[in-house]
Amino acid sequence: MYSFDKKVNRINTNSIKWDLQSHQYGKDNLLPFGIADSDYESPKEVTKALLDRIKQGVFGYTFVSEEYRETVCKWHKRRYKYDISKDMIITVPKVLNGIATAIRQFTAENDDIIISPPVYPPFSNLIINNNRNLVPNRLINKDEVYTIDFNDLETHFKNGAKMYILCNPHNPVGRVFNKAEISKIINLCIKYDVFLVSDEIHCDLILEGHEFYSVGNFFGVYDKIIVCTAPSKTFNMAGLRCANIIIKNEKIRDEFLGYIENHSLKGANLLALTAAEAAYKCDYWVDAQSKHLLNNFNYAKDYLNKYAPRVKFANPEATYLIWLNFQFLGLKSVELIKELADFGIALNSGCDYCNDYDGYLRMNIACPIDQLKEGLKRIVNYLDSKK
Repeated sequence: MYSFDKKVNRINTNSIKWDLQSHQYGKDNLLPFGIADSDYESPKEVTKALLDRIKQGVFGYTFVSEEYRETVCKWHKRRYKYDISKDMIITVPKVLNGIATAIRQFTAENDDIIISPPVYPPFSNLIINNNRNLVPNRLINKDEVYTIDFNDLETHFKNGAKMYILCNPHNPVGRVFNKAEISKIINLCIKYDVFLVSDEIHCDLILEGHEFYSVGNFFGVYDKIIVCTAPSKTFNMAGLRCANIIIKNEKIRDEFLGYIENHSLKGANLLALTAAEAAYKCDYWVDAQSKHLLNNFNYAKDYLNKYAPRVKFANPEATYLIWLNFQFLGLKSVELIKELADFGIALNSGCDYCNDYDGYLRMNIACPIDQLKEGLKRIVNYLDSKK
């Protein structure tokens, strides 16, 4: 039986999370809950597949095999309940490669592109750095329950926005947008001819009582859809670099392929493909991880409610992230990050996700329970020092 509570030493492994702390926080030896990777091992099947391949000893040019594509198709069918064909899969190193390609290929400079903050910061960077107009459709926050502002979204669509980049499940608030919400987004995109790019990288990390509903269910309804998935978050394989961009419409797929081929973005490395193919057969491990994450969240919720009741937070439906509201302290996120580092803990700054959320922090709980307990203890010690 796999244990997600087994401690793994990641120090001196070129880990951004553990070995580059001084760059971000000004000091080392912090207990990190920032960077979105996990602090437990990938499935044993992944390690075995990698070791078996390494024993062959030759690592020449490779290609994305039919077996890999078939494995991805079966994973989508089992886990997300919709069908894709092998030719719909375009493999690239990272989901962000896929999103950047969609921006460059299917919008023009000065076009409006919509995101729904607070949201993963690289979305904003890709839009701005490619000379497109960033248009925020801020989520409605009612007592740390987050929903899409559809009236505002439609206004932006009416005003000529060309693309909407959706994050589902949502990073950092942990929402899994339901079938009704996704259907409403699709209908608006159809009505106003808006290109929809759905980043679904966290879609395997669904907590008990919730169900993931992919934009991919509408491939037969609307052509201008791109779905982005990857094994990186699910199986803690971000360092291997492998993502799957799913496009049904042949014309759009050919245009996308043309761009990535012209810019040398196509494919993934041999070991990434080997690991991903093995990982996409480990349903049991994903199910066990979801239970572990739910247990971790429930512990964090109970602990904070008891010892730090002024800290409010969203109840995640998915992901391994908790979105914490520290605005009652009246401090900016950068100040919070610095002061918490003095108590030996590293978190992510909320203002990076949206200026309105200065004073929020993001906490990654994909770790052994003892590590989480120590991190929460340090947060409470910090808050006690502010009394």
